[in-house]
Amino acid sequence: MMTISNDPWHFPRTELAKQILGMLETGLASSLTFLPRAEWEKEFLRKDIAPLAEQLGWRVFYFSFLDAGLHSEGAVCKSS
Repeated sequence: MMTISNDPWHFPRTELAKQILGMLETGLASSLTFLPRAEWEKEFLRKDIAPLAEQLGWRVFYFSFLDAGLHSEGAVCKSS
């Protein structure tokens, strides 16, 4: 389960997270892609989207190939 840390620099984007999850839940979007990679995207996914999705009963899996380094295929298998 992903938890929200008490990060004084985090600005919650709860309404945006609700809109995105609402689109996925109703089938308006079958996948979600963020471009280009930036630190705010990882924070938004981990601190806004993931906790809300878990509250809705979704199973959340977050993985960053860029953070995993050269052997990311093994890291994906270990974390799932």
